[in-house]
Amino acid sequence: DGYMKLYSEIVRSEISKDKVIYTPENVNVTYRYSDDGCYMFIMNFNNEPKQVKLPFEYSILSGELDNDTVTPYGCVILKKNNNM
Repeated sequence: DGYMKLYSEIVRSEISKDKVIYTPENVNVTYRYSDDGCYMFIMNFNNEPKQVKLPFEYSILSGELDNDTVTPYGCVILKKNNNM
């Protein structure tokens, strides 16, 4: 019981809010990190547009994103801006 509480506190402290994104069904988000930044891949596996609320500013490297909405079957690659 005490071990699980400690574990939960450690996990919560390690996860920053800008890494947690709640997505609609059949929309996947994956992060990749390198020396020059944080990259995010958003894939929409639906046959209709889906909106994803992003908690940070970004630059679009590939794909289309309009008002944080990913096109049907779309894939978007973003780079997190460093000023956040």
